Amino acid sequence: MEILPLTNCTLPDLVKVFNDSFADYLVKVQVTEDSLQLKIDSENIKRDISAGCFHNGTLVGFILNAIHEEKGKVAVYNAATGIVPAFRGLKLPYKMYDTFKPLLREKKVNYGILEVICDNIRAVKLYENLGYTKQRLLKCYSGTISINFSEYNINTQNNIDFIIPEIFWDVQPSWGHDTHSIGRALDDHTIITIKDNDTILGYAIYTQTGRVKQLAVQPKYRRQGIGTALLQYISTDCGCTLSVFNIDEKCNAALDFLSSLGFRHVADQYEMVNYNL
Repeated sequence: MEILPLTNCTLPDLVKVFNDSFADYLVKVQVTEDSLQLKIDSENIKRDISAGCFHNGTLVGFILNAIHEEKGKVAVYNAATGIVPAFRGLKLPYKMYDTFKPLLREKKVNYGILEVICDNIRAVKLYENLGYTKQRLLKCYSGTISINFSEYNINTQNNIDFIIPEIFWDVQPSWGHDTHSIGRALDDHTIITIKDNDTILGYAIYTQTGRVKQLAVQPKYRRQGIGTALLQYISTDCGCTLSVFNIDEKCNAALDFLSSLGFRHVADQYEMVNYNL
């Protein structure tokens, strides 16, 4: 078994091993070449710091690592860890982490961060053994929404420069939903707003797969149908079930809002951090 960077691994090979690894996962996760490439681009996954387990030259396991620097701190994000069923139980994630620790130190990484399904007890234990601790609980919802007449006009935007966290956000988005991830793949996202003259009252950012990355309304304009109007537009545009993932459990306003619309709670995730990589 060789542990090597994913530098020379083809996208089709990554897609196959990703889907094989997650075929029996607690929450159905399957990717296409396009969706995996979007994940790589937006989350800033770097193949040279991502690990692969190769058995006789064939990829059988991986860790996709992304990197981002903000406010003088360098974070590495474990965007996905997967092992095909036939090679589980060999402690390959531990071996990949041990092999790549020196490389992460060379990159002057300050901390690691990841998300893991709460019900995946073995994975939670694995990450705790690697030094990760639970930082917050994130909730995931999906559903459809009834389309009714709205008094609001929806505007499209081609940038995210208007997003000021202090104005719109109650909590910090998770890695894949943060503006730094969205901004790296802006052309793959749709940005819509509701305005009063030049003031943006609320906005949403989503992909055509129905994944809502951000949905926010200024506090003083909430409970006026703005969030509902944004979701109705997204539903009409995408024509599929919508998913709103990784909502901080402390964001009661968002959770109550989605529940009131009939969205279904489908999973919980722990966001975990490690300051001793």
